[in-house]
Amino acid sequence: MEKRKEEIITRYKREYETVFIKKPKTVMTKSERRKEKRGEEGERLLIGRERKGKIEERRRRGIERYVKIESVRKAYEKRGIKELFEWQEECLKEKGVREGEENLVYSAPTSSGKTLVSEILMIERYCQTQKKMIYIVPYVSMAQEKEEYFKEILESIKINIKGYFQNRKIDKEFDIGIFTIEKGNGIINKMIEEKSIEEVSIIIIDEIHMVFDKKKRTK
Repeated sequence: MEKRKEEIITRYKREYETVFIKKPKTVMTKSERRKEKRGEEGERLLIGRERKGKIEERRRRGIERYVKIESVRKAYEKRGIKELFEWQEECLKEKGVREGEENLVYSAPTSSGKTLVSEILMIERYCQTQKKMIYIVPYVSMAQEKEEYFKEILESIKINIKGYFQNRKIDKEFDIGIFTIEKGNGIINKMIEEKSIEEVSIIIIDEIHMVFDKKKRTK
């Protein structure tokens, strides 16, 4: 009986003795503690620099850097547009583009912000020259949409925005003219013939790949 009791106690100790074993504390020297502290401080510093870098990058690409008119900037911010993507900034940084000395052709996926680049260029050119701007789109629906959009964004500026499509008669009584392709071609040719094309500071063609697709667009 005693032997059986000893066997049970021995087995119990063997199975459960690890429960009572305490993990020894790691003893670190002063030198090791200093190194660990420096490592933690270095990590915090690195995180701080990364955070600061991101803030500076956002500030660098902020809409306020490119849209100087406060009321227009607020109109963009109201729509949630507060900063540019990197590729948009690269377009605007192309040599001579913002000065009107060079042409700019670029492409990007749908709803990626292509129009914003052209809008910034338009606003800048108008502020610099006070000359006319021609904005060409392939569809009547787009022309109607852009006319309403520009009137909303540029509401605070005394600027004449007109859409020319379908049966609307072409004239030159505009600051920003939104044209379908056929109407745009008509006004440009007319101004060239009249030698008044210099009244135009910028011509923007949106969805330029649709120029030759007559099946999908109307006048």
